[in-house]
Amino acid sequence: MGETDDPSAETKKEPTGLAADGLSDEDRELIEAFRAASPEKRQAILALLK
Repeated sequence: MGETDDPSAETKKEPTGLAADGLSDEDRELIEAFRAASPEKRQAILALLK
């Protein structure tokens, strides 16, 4: 039923849409695409973000 005697249990919940590592599905997708990119494309991506 979701009941607990632990008063801090409410603060232990993860923010909506985020995994335990703090990454959303979109974050994870971007990281995977970046890792799969060639070194040249990685440099272009980094330049675009700066």
